[in-house]
Amino acid sequence: MVSHLVGSQWVLGNEDILIRIVLQGKRGRADMDMPAHPNLDDESIAAILTYLRKEWGNEAPPIDATTVARVRAETASRNEQWTQQELLSLKKKLSGKQGDDP
Repeated sequence: MVSHLVGSQWVLGNEDILIRIVLQGKRGRADMDMPAHPNLDDESIAAILTYLRKEWGNEAPPIDATTVARVRAETASRNEQWTQQELLSLKKKLSGKQGDDP
């Protein structure tokens, strides 16, 4: 499983997308599905994602709990997992706002 996290576009890319994956989950290939974890608090999500972004040779900025809270509020009405296509579309949309995509 760790090999999926090393150099991952989702781990190292736009933090808003990574947070969405944790909050609502991601569906697609069976071996790459990610269940939703909406019950984790903002500080825990920020700490876990910051760890992933710094471990195994990954080098990406930390994630702040206030960013998690903002994304949680923005996506509060979503009750289904994200698809690969939705996330790629969102990545394109957000890349104009933030320059942290790989």
